[in-house]
Amino acid sequence: KRFDKLGYKITGNAGEAMWQKLVSKHKNVFMVLCGHSSGEAVLTSKGDHGNQVHQVLSDYQNLHNGGESWLRYMVFKPEENKISTYTYNPALKKFRNGPSSRFDLDYLMTGSE
Repeated sequence: KRFDKLGYKITGNAGEAMWQKLVSKHKNVFMVLCGHSSGEAVLTSKGDHGNQVHQVLSDYQNLHNGGESWLRYMVFKPEENKISTYTYNPALKKFRNGPSSRFDLDYLMTGSE
């Protein structure tokens, strides 16, 4: 599910509208990174040109102490056509390992379509 305005009194486009009007229309878009909606999530959808688009939400600000130093990082592995995604806390020297915290994304990096 794409996140939406969640009751904010704002104008402009939010999750689903951004997908419909912009992201899904471009074959060169393969990933969207987002935040400001608390939590972690990953969603892979097919764009209008048949391209896979990975949508990754990372926002830890509502955790205890404003997020407790949690961060998300990605390791791009061209030889495997894979992006490995990790959630890590450098203060605690600890990884989160749930399905929305640690996952791999497929992405063709070694050649053309």
